[in-house]
Amino acid sequence: MADGLPYWLEVVKASGPTIVALVIGGIATMIAYRQWRTAKDKLRLDLFERRLAVYDLIERYRARVLQNGSADTEDIRSLHEMASRSEFLFGRDVTEFIEKLKREWQVLVLPAGKVAKDEASRREHLDRQYEIKKAYLNQDVELRKLFTKYLSFGKLKS
Repeated sequence: MADGLPYWLEVVKASGPTIVALVIGGIATMIAYRQWRTAKDKLRLDLFERRLAVYDLIERYRARVLQNGSADTEDIRSLHEMASRSEFLFGRDVTEFIEKLKREWQVLVLPAGKVAKDEASRREHLDRQYEIKKAYLNQDVELRKLFTKYLSFGKLKS
């Protein structure tokens, strides 16, 4: 009690800078945590948007094939674009699915007359094209199931 202050007040006075430093440190920690969460959420959003773009490309490709009855060179460009993106954005399952679409594109783009040397192989080629188009028509559930784990915002797989 050098200044005539009670002992407890001397302790508070001496520990004041420490308490202020702890409060400021706590506030700084809260700000840093919120910035980390914001950055993490931004990364998840960016990843979501890129994955959704690939999903949209696949849907547009399927729609063009179903609407036009065939595929064209623009479609293979978009399939190559999807394949190159998918390696970095998705698991092996989506990449394999896109590779399958690329193989099917080769069947869809070639007219049966150019592929077939006889009527039987021409018919086989047309049947294969029909089966691919039929599969595209019924592919909605499979496609959603394949992409749900990558596009579900609640459990976005990073």
